[in-house]
Amino acid sequence: MFGRSSLPFGDATETSPSDDAGGDEVDDEQPTAATADDRFDPPDAFVPESLPEAGDWLSSGDATVLTGGAHVGVRAVVRDIFEARGVRDATFGYVLTKLERDRDHPEAGLRYARDGRTLRVEFVPTTAFCPQGGSLALAASRALNAECERHGFEAVRVRIADDYHSSEAVNRRLREQADHPHDEQDGASRDGGRSGVGGGDRS
Repeated sequence: MFGRSSLPFGDATETSPSDDAGGDEVDDEQPTAATADDRFDPPDAFVPESLPEAGDWLSSGDATVLTGGAHVGVRAVVRDIFEARGVRDATFGYVLTKLERDRDHPEAGLRYARDGRTLRVEFVPTTAFCPQGGSLALAASRALNAECERHGFEAVRVRIADDYHSSEAVNRRLREQADHPHDEQDGASRDGGRSGVGGGDRS
């Protein structure tokens, strides 16, 4: 099964608890002023309408885009890693994985694909000109590749969406980071992650 500390390469699922570890002290299954308007999808639900479309890179080659319980299982472990390493959306005040459950931003968030023993992650910021999109993508890559024993994949490859204004430069740096993982200090994930994505809806 998908566990909160390690992921296999099958399609069984394990649902996560109601608290999304978003650092906002909100139990998403309890009605509160923050959730009464159904802004966030449940943490154990796969809701395509709240997710960005998967880009071509995710499904290229032999990769399979994760959906349903497979997506939810990966998201649960990624969420825990981001929480521990401070990869947060500072604008909205929550761990970056919560963005993909935020109905106010249905075209933003993270999508995942499995390519053998490699996990692919594509990050779609809230706007094409999000000033912190690149730093968050880099922070996500550092955090996930530093925690392979927790998610069970041999490597994680992160890319930012092609329509991001500096996607070519950011993705080149992500490729360089993957090829030379020890060139940057692991602690940089904390600083980069906390800088947050820019506010506003995608136009």
